[in-house]
Amino acid sequence: MNRTIILDDNLNEIEYHYYFKNNKRIYLRVNKEGEIIVTAPKRTLLEEIDLFVKSNSKWIDKKKKQIKDKQTIYTGEDKEWIYHLGKKYPIFINETHKTNIVLTPQGLIMDISIPYIKLDVLKTVSSWRKFTAKYICTACLKKVYQLFETKIDIYPNLKIRTTTSRWGSYSPKTNSIMINSELIKYPINCIEFVIAHELCHIKHLDHGKNFYKLLSEVMPDYQYREKILKSFPN
Repeated sequence: MNRTIILDDNLNEIEYHYYFKNNKRIYLRVNKEGEIIVTAPKRTLLEEIDLFVKSNSKWIDKKKKQIKDKQTIYTGEDKEWIYHLGKKYPIFINETHKTNIVLTPQGLIMDISIPYIKLDVLKTVSSWRKFTAKYICTACLKKVYQLFETKIDIYPNLKIRTTTSRWGSYSPKTNSIMINSELIKYPINCIEFVIAHELCHIKHLDHGKNFYKLLSEVMPDYQYREKILKSFPN
């Protein structure tokens, strides 16, 4: 059951969920979503629960602030950042009436229409990254394909996925290259390397001698790019 109480200053209110159980006393907790949960012994008067919640209002505020700070991302040495095309950006989150995410030289600005405590920041960033990857990788594919000139004669379809096992793959059945959306965290030359790698698979499905011969012809510095990809911070 839900219940709302007004604090003594008449300016603030607290909404909480309450349940009756076989407790010997009243218990209060704040879950990871910032919701206030109260369990009380059976036959406890609602007025008693209200007083208990009011008496713990300062603790509730402190606890909700801790949860808010943990789930939102700001600048600072002890906070998380986002990597985009090899550069490190802080994330700024604003509560607004509409949702909009844009990358600026100052950082990733996230205008979000839902409360901080209900925002899954990492999931939101991942969705933004997947959306952005489509445009970046399309441009990279067009550029890298030109390196192959007459070496391959078909232009592949491009698919963007979020995976944990590989940066890319090529499917001869659908003539499509899959690129992991997380790849756009890395420098642009790493993205080009992965795309060149997958384009080589159009002609050579395995990683044999001829595969690497073609890769070295179109991208002589591929080993350098691969080294950056493997050593870049996650």
